[in-house]
Amino acid sequence: MGNYSIKELEKLSGVKAHTIRIWEQRYELLNPRRTDTNIRYYSDYDVKKLLKVSVLIQAGKKVSKLAALEDDELNIALDEVQEVRKNTEVAYDIIVSNLLSHGLTFDEYQFKKEFKKSLEAYGTTTVFRKIVYPLLHRIGLMWGRDLLFPAQEHFISNMVRNKLCAAIEDMKLANEEEFVVLFLPEDETHEIGLLFTNYLLRKWKIGTIYLGQNVPVDNVIKVAKDKNCKRLIGFITMNAGMKVMQERVDRLHEELPTSSVYWAGNTDLIKLLQLPSNHFVLTSMDDLSAKILLS
Repeated sequence: MGNYSIKELEKLSGVKAHTIRIWEQRYELLNPRRTDTNIRYYSDYDVKKLLKVSVLIQAGKKVSKLAALEDDELNIALDEVQEVRKNTEVAYDIIVSNLLSHGLTFDEYQFKKEFKKSLEAYGTTTVFRKIVYPLLHRIGLMWGRDLLFPAQEHFISNMVRNKLCAAIEDMKLANEEEFVVLFLPEDETHEIGLLFTNYLLRKWKIGTIYLGQNVPVDNVIKVAKDKNCKRLIGFITMNAGMKVMQERVDRLHEELPTSSVYWAGNTDLIKLLQLPSNHFVLTSMDDLSAKILLS
């Protein structure tokens, strides 16, 4: 995009606009351009630099020192902090910020390089729990505040989706007689959470039937009956209207009264539904393992 206001920069980085102005005046950290009416605006480079600086400050570095560093020197400082703070939230935050900055500028090479490095350091499960989920959460907040345009959100989501699909493709299929049905209801297209659930279940040697996005409830019912599946997992992230969503839940209960149905995604939205006694809310990955592995 390359045309951010100081308020947008604040929301992207988490650094208050007042603080950004002080850093500009005192340390010349950023050099914004100005409109004809003297309003500051910032480039993609400014966003990436501030993301790096904000993470390094959280790690205990001084802004007065960081302001004097070139881009390559900031990257070295990030690598050093990441190595010292490995397996901590600071290390994960560094990767999240790096992936976000590469995604905002459509830098596929650097995005893949950062993602590969994180997989080698932490493994697929940790990367998706500690890095990808926070990244997607941050994207969601930015999307809600109109800080992303659709192409940026799609680029980042598709990069993550491709990595997750590749990890699933490399896994051996579970030799199970009973499978868990995974689906997104009609009008639901945000697939990352469902894909990660598929990855975890297969890692736990639980068989899955992955139906994917935008699946009519009658199709879900037919598959569950035909394959005698007693467990289903659906994700709800978008508000399709409470009446419509409740009708889908009621229909599943009517046709599959002895099956356990688990709902994940937007838990605030899900909790507004009247769930039958055999329908359950999944609030986290730990919740998934506790309820699915013990059921």
